[in-house]
Amino acid sequence: MDRPKLEVADVFRRYGVAYREKHGASMSTGQRRVMTAIEVATTARYLRIATSKVCSTASPLDLLPHPVCPEPKPTTPQHF
Repeated sequence: MDRPKLEVADVFRRYGVAYREKHGASMSTGQRRVMTAIEVATTARYLRIATSKVCSTASPLDLLPHPVCPEPKPTTPQHF
């Protein structure tokens, strides 16, 4: 199997510092360790660790408010 063009490690290397600066307070020590381990290695090597630690934890994005669509106003029929 060919190696993918982009791995999780590539994303973490590029955006990991900014993500930790913004969401680090809500991350556990284990999550930060896994993220760092993935940054310094390939995704394939740490995939088992990442799935057991990261996937079992709620995302900070879940804390964002969900948009509520306003109820559509009933329209009166237009007669010609």
